[in-house]
Amino acid sequence: MTPVAMGNPWAISLAKQLLGGLAVLFIAFGILRPMLNRLATQGKPMMASGNNGQLALGEDQLSLSDNSIDINQLKELASSIARDDPKRVAQVMNKWVASDE
Repeated sequence: MTPVAMGNPWAISLAKQLLGGLAVLFIAFGILRPMLNRLATQGKPMMASGNNGQLALGEDQLSLSDNSIDINQLKELASSIARDDPKRVAQVMNKWVASDE
């Protein structure tokens, strides 16, 4: 006893379309939506801050120019950041350790 619609071409076409629609919905709501939510909660969006080749992340700035910083300036910068916001430095270190495992 097979159903009447089993052998009909329109039923097969309808079944393929329904399965394709379910696959699209699964990808959209099962994969993309959680991934975008996770990305949205991880950090602040990057905004361009002018024509001078810098990107601003909240209060932080990243220079993309070709000015080189010597190691002493880099050490001073790192120690001042650690002094100003030790919780943030600890969070970065935890993420680095977790990414290595």
